[in-house]
Amino acid sequence: MSVSETPEDPFVLDIVSVTFGPADCTDYTRRKFNDAWAQDPGIKIWSFQGGLAFFPSDPMPTFIKATVTVYRNTIPNPDGSVSWSNFKSVVVDETKPTVVITFDGVNDTAWISPPLSDYGQYIVWAYWHTTDVTKGVQHQYASLESPANNGVNIAVDQDSLKVNDPLPGKDKQCCITYGNWIYPGMWSFHVVVGMQPLWTWNLVIPAVFPPLKAAQSHGSAYYVKYRNENNDADLYPRVYAGSGGKLIWDGQVSGFNVPKGSTKTVNLMQVAGCQERTPYFLAFASADGTQIWGNRLSTIYATSSSLGTPTTLYWRISNNVVDTGFDNGNVGPPDYSLKDLRLNIYSATWGNKDYTDFMREQYITSTITNPPSDKANIWNLTASFSRFGVKSDPDFGMQKVFVIVYRVAYKIGETNGKINSPKQPPPGDPDYVAETVQSVFSNEYPVCEDVSAFHFQAVHMNGQMTFDLSKEDLRPLSWPLPISVNQTPLYVPFIAKAVWVTTDVTTFTQNTVTSNWGAHGISVTTVPVTITGMGGGTDPWPTYDYKPLTILVGYNVQRQSNSYQWQLLAARNISPGNWTIDVNGALGKPMAQCPSMVISYHEPVYNSITFRNTTTLTCWPQVVGDGGKVIWDGKAQANPNSWEITPIVLLSWDDEANLTDSQDQDRSLRLIDDLKLADGASYSLTFSCSAQTWIPFTGWIVASGMAPQYTMTLTYLLNSNVSAGGHYQVLREISYAG
Repeated sequence: MSVSETPEDPFVLDIVSVTFGPADCTDYTRRKFNDAWAQDPGIKIWSFQGGLAFFPSDPMPTFIKATVTVYRNTIPNPDGSVSWSNFKSVVVDETKPTVVITFDGVNDTAWISPPLSDYGQYIVWAYWHTTDVTKGVQHQYASLESPANNGVNIAVDQDSLKVNDPLPGKDKQCCITYGNWIYPGMWSFHVVVGMQPLWTWNLVIPAVFPPLKAAQSHGSAYYVKYRNENNDADLYPRVYAGSGGKLIWDGQVSGFNVPKGSTKTVNLMQVAGCQERTPYFLAFASADGTQIWGNRLSTIYATSSSLGTPTTLYWRISNNVVDTGFDNGNVGPPDYSLKDLRLNIYSATWGNKDYTDFMREQYITSTITNPPSDKANIWNLTASFSRFGVKSDPDFGMQKVFVIVYRVAYKIGETNGKINSPKQPPPGDPDYVAETVQSVFSNEYPVCEDVSAFHFQAVHMNGQMTFDLSKEDLRPLSWPLPISVNQTPLYVPFIAKAVWVTTDVTTFTQNTVTSNWGAHGISVTTVPVTITGMGGGTDPWPTYDYKPLTILVGYNVQRQSNSYQWQLLAARNISPGNWTIDVNGALGKPMAQCPSMVISYHEPVYNSITFRNTTTLTCWPQVVGDGGKVIWDGKAQANPNSWEITPIVLLSWDDEANLTDSQDQDRSLRLIDDLKLADGASYSLTFSCSAQTWIPFTGWIVASGMAPQYTMTLTYLLNSNVSAGGHYQVLREISYAG
């Protein structure tokens, strides 16, 4: 493989491809030239005898074979810089086998990177025996509506190549040298070669993945199943950006392997970190990352909505041909083994007291002392003083209700962590010691992905709760869309669950909040807590005048459809009357991100972050911590101008000459070394802006100075296709730093 890296020295020879009959002899010829150069470093002409006088073996004995050499060299420019020359070729057959390569730069012209096709390839040179058929191959490639997933079939015959047969009645070779696009101005060059029988045949140019864009969309999905039908080795899912082809998520980094005959489910937004209503290419990779197979023809739009159609990306091989495509038939629900299902407890209340953290600790401990299996995954508990302790009675002498709001999650991994000792008294007990943290089961700390919508269980005092995860409803959550107020998108507070005593009053509460929000745009909304209203005419606890109410409400502070911070609103002994819900709420620790149970998606660790701005606004890097607190803001520094990312014109991927100029605006920082952030802590990376705009939520990353390191580039950009996902978005590009 040859790569079009920017040259530094003049008169450097790059042997792009060498074929002898049906054999690719490029590497062998390069080694021979390196030996000659070592003997005489000043040479500008090199020659060798094509045929068996030079090559070590005969790939097709008794047949007349051609030696086809494609090369280029560096040339000096008047300004002192160096450029690659245009490609040159030398073709001989065994009757006149001398190959002479001249790379002195005389009469050479500089190579200009060609315009990009939709499929990221171009034809450099093609020969049929000793006849130049480049135009015929280019015409066939350009006439394709879209290349197949397994490559481009080039027909080798007189009619297709528009030339006379160069060696009638004889088998002869055909070779094609071609380039694969890497990024603007950068190509990798390859060759395919074969020997022709007496009839028409095809030479296949391997497909490059991913292409720059797809011909069509396969639809939208919130999860995708990756199925390895018959590859003996494990395959690893990958997700690439649908525009530009950048790698967004690598399953191997996150420990997602798909063995032969198995299927693995990937949630595009929560696990792969995709953005709402944004297109992506899906692919498989080999363990060493050198082979990529994917569907080049179609993209998938990521969505958090259950209205998205899940699909399967399959890998199969038949007759030595790999087929990778989509299968919408019998996809079914996500593949979750019963033993790996977990409860994600969003809130737990006993009377009016918040026991969420305590119950999470109790639950995690129970899954370790009594591990779930594929036969049984059950958690039983009783709402009694033996569970919570007499000293922590939130309302001594009164009847109480115990309420747990939860989602079913899937354990995708484990990490180190600490939970409070289960032998401690519960929170609120005078003997409870908050600082006493015991490192128990530290190697089995769960990393989970939410699966289901919100559910709840509620029981009176001494009541029994049974969570049988084999019987739970795993249908996904459909996140609410924003409403428009004065042409501004506003997310109404999302009522995950509202429970009056033991009655589900979620729909009534959400409808009340939504109707008041749209009509008045007020800072608080009033929810009537009455038997006729909230109770629908039924008293949830006829023997008591005071009836507890629990509401788990989500505030969308990041203006993205599945990004919420959760606030538990619980009041004991709510008598019939009214209750108010604040617009913004007294935001506490985001319950969905509490380290006791769930990390929204699992990623490698980062230290070096680059911020890039392609909007017309002035921006500054910003780092946000737990609870939405701004940890560091470039705009607030003593020297804000040094952190300012000035606006530039939005550039397209086709504008190769200008795209790299945007990097002059970049601002880079190191989370551990420069900002002194906590090693191992989670942060959200974003921008502060000179105008009132909604900065999209970019997800959570873990900062660390430990190897192996990954780097991330965040690009704030304007999306002109409003229907595809709104005005502004942040593109995340991840690369391995060693």
